Amino acid sequence: WPDPIVLVVYIPHDTIKDITVRSILLDPIADIVTNCPQMKVLLHIHGSDDDPADSSSYPVNVMRNKGLDAVSTSHILIMDVDLIPSADLSHVVKDNLMDQIAIANHSLIASGGNEKGIEEIPINAVV
Repeated sequence: WPDPIVLVVYIPHDTIKDITVRSILLDPIADIVTNCPQMKVLLHIHGSDDDPADSSSYPVNVMRNKGLDAVSTSHILIMDVDLIPSADLSHVVKDNLMDQIAIANHSLIASGGNEKGIEEIPINAVV
């Protein structure tokens, strides 16, 4: 995936206190960022006293919103960790967006004036 990525990582508050466990958790994240420079990693330290809104056992909505706040692109694709995307997902998404743009720029209008009954008119045309 060549485009920007935002990854929100769940870390239980109690886990981060232990320096050995913290290193085990954070070293792979550092490797990911090194190998994927377009990725922004946000840590979600769950159960910390400074986030009273963070009260669920697995705060998927809080994490999603944290990720959305970090996005600076016009389109987003939200994926959970258990989704394994296809290798060509980037191309499929871009092709579908281009198709949607092409469809949005044209309207189909039913007309009794021609044999087919359908006339394609660009959306920006003056009728």
